[in-house]
Amino acid sequence: MHKLRWTWALPITQSLVAASLLQWGYSVPAPRGSELYVPTARLICRGLNAPALIFRMFDPIRYGPEFDWIPRSTLGFDSDDLFFLVGVIVVWYIAGRSLDGVALERPLRIVATQPS
Repeated sequence: MHKLRWTWALPITQSLVAASLLQWGYSVPAPRGSELYVPTARLICRGLNAPALIFRMFDPIRYGPEFDWIPRSTLGFDSDDLFFLVGVIVVWYIAGRSLDGVALERPLRIVATQPS
């Protein structure tokens, strides 16, 4: 029987959770009179995957009109959210790999001693 590999399980599940929370956040209407409203689902997604937020910085659309040839959205996600989802996969792959490294080390041996 194969052992669960966190290296693959964590990135897959967390990217699916992040993608569904982002899509849920897109569908929530903003309340009247609040221009700076961020849906709770998006805040939860960003909180769960905070280290991946740095990948949003790699979105070239932020750098001006010379990047207007890049589509603003793909598969229903904004371009900066696609970079964020790539970051989610990378961050959770690294976390899963470190968890697998701990699990693959030699198991702890417990030695019982008899009281004299």
